[in-house]
Formats: sequence, C-alpha cells, structure tokens
Amino acid sequence: MYNVIESNIKFNTNGQILSVLALVEYSKGDVRVIEATNQPRSGYMNISHRTNYILFDLLQEVAGYGMEITDKNKIPAEWLKKTL
Repeated sequence: MYNVIESNIKFNTNGQILSVLALVEYSKGDVRVIEATNQPRSGYMNISHRTNYILFDLLQEVAGYGMEITDKNKIPAEWLKKTL
C-alpha cells in the first residue's frame, strides 16, 4: 500500500475524472508527485471515463501506475517544498 499524502482531482462538467495528481511518500524522505490522466500514455495508468471510482483504490492505482511529474508548473505550489 502506498502512502498518499495529498491528492488533487480534476473533473469535467459531467463528473468524469480528467486527471489525478497524488503526492506520494514511497519511503522516508522519498516524496514524489504522480499523475494519471484520461489521455492514454504508453506504459502509464489511463483513467477511463467512468464515474464510479472508489477514491482509495483510485489513489493507490495512481501511486503505483501513474507517471512521475517534475514540471513545476503542474505541481501545486504548496507541494513543491514537500518534494525537495
């Protein structure tokens, strides 16, 4: 089980998930920002257009199969100091 510290989920007007950012601590001091979107990316998790995700399970999937984000423009400002 992954230690998800915080998350940020974006929805469209129909309630479907567009993207999920998760701040994940993989081990003591190893904190990363992981993203999954509804746009297919080879080798990474893709969020389907369903609306019945269970939040805990979704965040665990993102932490395990999402793509690490290092672009500071995509990372919430309050998370930046936690990832350094």
